[in-house]
Amino acid sequence: ESKRKVLEKNENVLKDNQPLYSTEEVTIPKHFVSRFCDESKTLGFGYLLADGTVGLIKKDHSRWIMDPHETFIQCYRDYNCNVPEVIDLPTTKCPEINVIMKFSRSLKKVSSMFTVPATPYSKATPLRHVKYFLRNSNATLFRMDQKDVQVNFDDKIKVIYFTRTRKMLMVTNLKQKSRPILVDSLKASQAL
Repeated sequence: ESKRKVLEKNENVLKDNQPLYSTEEVTIPKHFVSRFCDESKTLGFGYLLADGTVGLIKKDHSRWIMDPHETFIQCYRDYNCNVPEVIDLPTTKCPEINVIMKFSRSLKKVSSMFTVPATPYSKATPLRHVKYFLRNSNATLFRMDQKDVQVNFDDKIKVIYFTRTRKMLMVTNLKQKSRPILVDSLKASQAL
């Protein structure tokens, strides 16, 4: 009884045991994974963000991120690295460039899966990317560099959790608009 009174004062509470949804519809930001290709046993794990950024995570945990206009790559040699090394594509030769270009050609075949921004990104600004990923037989989890989380289930459902705003979206298409679930309302349901 006392828990219920406390929850009634909270604006993010359950009503009739249903989570509260935000009133505004939002489109998922462009820094989430649109497509991916798992060849981690040989080449690495490649992915395409909705803004056209292509990334590669190798077995040695290095992260290679190519800008949407394919003019430069930012490389993080390990998980502890916070500042990327910038590699100019036309002037540098290394095996990872060939691998990320292969992923780019493959993942960008379906042009409706991404939108390249009109203004090129700055080499001095770290590109958004996947920092960690985890796969099992039913789903793939992506933890982004800014700590947001995306889970792609095999049935095409995607769940996205925004850590800063504490909101969660469930969509079948990254371009669809949705009303976020207020995560505090989910916690409130567990307290009842």
